[in-house]
Amino acid sequence: MPFSYVMQDGGKRIEVKDGGGEVCLDCHYGIEGGPADMRADKVVDGDDTLYAMNLAKWAVLEARHVLPHGCFNNMVDLASGKRGYLTPEGGRVSPRHLKDRAERMADFFLGDDFNFVQQLAGRYHAARETGGGVCSLVSHVTMGLVTKEAAPGTTACIVWDQADHSFVVLYHGNSPWIVADPWVHDPWIIPWDDCYFKQPGQCWQIDVKKKAGVPFGVEFPDETLIAAKKAGNVGEDVPRLYKLKEDEDPPASNERTSKARMYHMDHAWFHVTNIGDAAEPKWSGAGWEPIATALQWGDAAPAYEAIVW
Repeated sequence: MPFSYVMQDGGKRIEVKDGGGEVCLDCHYGIEGGPADMRADKVVDGDDTLYAMNLAKWAVLEARHVLPHGCFNNMVDLASGKRGYLTPEGGRVSPRHLKDRAERMADFFLGDDFNFVQQLAGRYHAARETGGGVCSLVSHVTMGLVTKEAAPGTTACIVWDQADHSFVVLYHGNSPWIVADPWVHDPWIIPWDDCYFKQPGQCWQIDVKKKAGVPFGVEFPDETLIAAKKAGNVGEDVPRLYKLKEDEDPPASNERTSKARMYHMDHAWFHVTNIGDAAEPKWSGAGWEPIATALQWGDAAPAYEAIVW
């Protein structure tokens, strides 16, 4: 299906239209301070909330499934008992290398030939190609999946939180905002009010008018995706692929050594959950529990099962 992009409000908003000229997605350029409506007065019940929760749950689990190498900057306790990453070859490939490769692919889409919706889609494809990402790349995969499948009446945002974290929130109809965040070890499908991250600094908002069927309503030609992949793999500034030896432990993330700098990201986190200060969410009407654990990425990601009241 061919899509077209109509600039509105001086380029700060783009309508994504399908081949029949109908608006599928209404996309808003970075909104400072987060969404205008935090929906704090919305009651957490009803069919709209159940739909939003199930969409968020599906998007988180599907993002986990299509990103087998997980988070490049959120360490996990591996099955071996060592702390490290889920990067290829048992975590021996440097997460910094993979992150830099994904960012070079994403940067390919920053040229004048691409509008901001295509740039968002470019980050989605960069993470998919690399098999993982930092929180911002993971959130673009989550958002791409939401915009592909969401029903009309859904609004979703990529949120940049003041705590240096990026994730997705969404609502449907009369529901509150629901959090969709695959990046944390143990993701909970919770109202935003229950989330640890609730100080938005900026967000990219997309209102669904018609099911798009394609992430962000963007279909890149094969030659564009091939060129982006090439941009990620080659270049004078591409660092040497750093790989640990078979029996070598990862250097500590706080080591001031060249080995640690080559292997780790600038910020290596160990962030377990997205729940706020309470031991469990204030609203627990759906029998809350995390929908996945730290090692459940790729084929190990749980199968989707709908939440029911």
